[in-house]
Amino acid sequence: MKPGPAPSFGVLSRDGATLLRGAIAQTAAILAAGLLPGAAAAILAYASTGIDSQSALNAAIHENSRLAIATVLAAGLFQKALAALALLALVPALGERDAGRSLSTRQAYRLAWRRLPPLLRTLAQALWRVLAGLIPLLLPGLRLALRYSLAHLAVLLEGLEGRSALERSAALLERRLWRAIACLAAALLATMVLNAACALAAAAFIAPARSLLGGGGSAIQGQLEVLAVELPQGFAAAWLAAFSIRLYRDLARADPSQAAGRP
Repeated sequence: MKPGPAPSFGVLSRDGATLLRGAIAQTAAILAAGLLPGAAAAILAYASTGIDSQSALNAAIHENSRLAIATVLAAGLFQKALAALALLALVPALGERDAGRSLSTRQAYRLAWRRLPPLLRTLAQALWRVLAGLIPLLLPGLRLALRYSLAHLAVLLEGLEGRSALERSAALLERRLWRAIACLAAALLATMVLNAACALAAAAFIAPARSLLGGGGSAIQGQLEVLAVELPQGFAAAWLAAFSIRLYRDLARADPSQAAGRP
């Protein structure tokens, strides 16, 4: 049977925006659940150690304050890990919404956490295969990397793992590799532009707020400034996730031989 029409960037952008618009409240809840506890942990770490700036950290290093340094570093890692988990949780949440179902914020996080180990194993396997292709010949390795670019969605949306997830990605992209990669690259570029715009808008707001409050402000103010940047950037990442989900499922629907995946 002849494959259906190839997805286009314009259609996928519109469909991704529509999907995100229908899940805007849930997206906000997932992002808040990941960003706010991390910010609270950072504030507590700053308050308990007094390390609230790079100069304070340098002074603590000079004084060999190991406990204070470890506390701040642990809080920073915790904050980054929660933010990354929030972005992972967006994928199954938006995927279920796209399929006409729904996940609660807790269910989305549980699913993301449960599929994190297979995702890491799949990415490690993909990296190994790509490097094995790069060593003898550059182009085969790069082509493998492109063919595996949807493997993370096979894990997060369909629960596949390892070789099956890599083969699923490669099969979906087999007939439309360059068209799909061009769409993904354009979406990634658009997300980078959105992130830059969010950072500039936040900076334009933060600068007068700092002047009004005077000085660099407290640790709480610093974390609010971080949230002012990361929250809108999280919505940009959510649009990219919605775009990728629509691309993944459009590719599956366009080729009847790959229609075995979830709707």
